[in-house]
Amino acid sequence: MKQKIVYIGLDVDDTQYHGSALNKETGELLSFRCRPTLKGL
Repeated sequence: MKQKIVYIGLDVDDTQYHGSALNKETGELLSFRCRPTLKGL
């Protein structure tokens, strides 16, 4: 099984969560924001 490395950053505050993920192998970048709840994530 080949391992993929993904880097994830998450900024949390009272009004929103902001996040980004980077797939080191492909260079693909995914950014998101959502409500500050577990369901939002």
